[in-house]
Amino acid sequence: MDKTNAPTPDATLAERTQRLADLDAVNQALVRQCRSLDAHDIDAFLAQFDDEFSYSYDGFVVTDREKLRKAATKRWLEVPKTTHLLGNVIVDLVRGGPAGAEEQAVATSDCLALTVSKDGAMELVTAAYRDRLVKRGGEWRICERVIETGGPFALGQAPK
Repeated sequence: MDKTNAPTPDATLAERTQRLADLDAVNQALVRQCRSLDAHDIDAFLAQFDDEFSYSYDGFVVTDREKLRKAATKRWLEVPKTTHLLGNVIVDLVRGGPAGAEEQAVATSDCLALTVSKDGAMELVTAAYRDRLVKRGGEWRICERVIETGGPFALGQAPK
């Protein structure tokens, strides 16, 4: 993979500006993913994925949008409140990508998620996200997400 984060010495101002805009857009896509989970906004959640995607959560792999919709909806019934905090984000723009993609990015990040189950139990879940995103029609979407979690770690009961 040929990383394109560092501008070449002969890069034009327009090329440097586009590179920074792409890095920001990828970061925004990752944050929108977390916010859609916390808001239980299934349409916004699914909109963050490319038409062809792979979503792996602790080894459970989904490549079908309707199956991902059902899995997320079921999870929200079990854990109705979450707050995802994304950090340690590293994004590399890379040359090439799947057919039809204008560009590709590889992102790694860590996430802390505070969860409250339907019985009020609070837990902390840690996660490592490994993402590949593609840019099509000027929009960045996740085409591959691999999530490896730690925990949950019990924190007690949520205040009423």
